Amino acid sequence: MSASSPFSLLRLGPIINRWKYLVGAALLLALFISVVVALRLPNIYRSTAVFYPSNLQSADPDRLVEGSKLETSSKSEDLDRIITIGTSQPVAELMIKRFSLYQHYQAGAPGDDAADNYVLHEFSSNLDIVHNDRDAIELTFQDTDKKLAARVANAMVEVIDSLNQQLTLANRRQVLQLYQQRFDYFKGTFERSRRELVAARQRYGIFGLDDYQSRYLAQAVISAETALRRAESGEGNLGAARRVVRGLTRADGGNLINLENYTRGNDSIS
Repeated sequence: MSASSPFSLLRLGPIINRWKYLVGAALLLALFISVVVALRLPNIYRSTAVFYPSNLQSADPDRLVEGSKLETSSKSEDLDRIITIGTSQPVAELMIKRFSLYQHYQAGAPGDDAADNYVLHEFSSNLDIVHNDRDAIELTFQDTDKKLAARVANAMVEVIDSLNQQLTLANRRQVLQLYQQRFDYFKGTFERSRRELVAARQRYGIFGLDDYQSRYLAQAVISAETALRRAESGEGNLGAARRVVRGLTRADGGNLINLENYTRGNDSIS
């Protein structure tokens, strides 16, 4: 077996020289077609809106009541929810109807399946929604009309934010109704307790929660008992002294403020 000769680029010279006119013609034709295609392609304008999705916890009534720190940063579930809303078919149909994209894409009259699918496909292919490395949403819409691209991008942001807020609007209303019910309940309970407290104060003659009234009663009873002992020894009116002691110590003694009522009602008032 004979050894094969090494490959050399010099061997391509005769081949290229033989087909040089055809190769040159092919290159010129490719150049001409590229120029024509490039001149006939329309200008595509891209409009990008960067925004942060609403953090639903920032409007949570429980966090407001508890005094928790409200975070403005967005979580992964917020970003996923925004992207899902933005790429949904209802939002696409709303944008198509609002900006008359059937006429813009020259797809025909609405209602035809082929026209509907074409417009929906064109809109979806021109829309791109992603979240960047700063946890923000980048919404990009491209079109041959730069003003239309900007209007659609801005409108998409408004619609997405509105739908995002409406997702929890019913839950917020229910939470607020629960708080309203709790407020009414505690208000009624407080009013009943206040009326019972006033009635108890009038019934037992207790008009203060401090120790002043108890000290006053103790001093008055001691003074009355001292006067009674003196009256029993003949230094005063014995009947009057007994009435004073009875009025200060017994509920049926005639005094509004007395030791028996105070002892009986002090725990209830407290």
